[in-house]
Amino acid sequence: MILQYINDVTELNDISTELQDETLDEAMELIVKLVVKDDIPPTQIPKQIVRTSALAGQLRLKAKYYMLFAKDDPMANKKKNTFLTCAESLEKITDSLKYVAKSTM
Repeated sequence: MILQYINDVTELNDISTELQDETLDEAMELIVKLVVKDDIPPTQIPKQIVRTSALAGQLRLKAKYYMLFAKDDPMANKKKNTFLTCAESLEKITDSLKYVAKSTM
């Protein structure tokens, strides 16, 4: 199990090195933290909902930028697809956090 985590983190590091985007790095860091420690204190859940939702929105906007305006960038397609995938993952995490928040009230 630990080797799988190491492999996953290594792959995320490769993505980070390749795309060099701070927002994507922050999003991936958040995802890794949630995988490693998924017991968020109930008082922190609203803050995490806002954070994951905001990051997802930022990544969707960046994906749109590469889709519409930076087509000539050789990395545009990779960035667009990675940003969209990460945004979708964050949106699912946001939905899960909302469910947990409702369950703990």
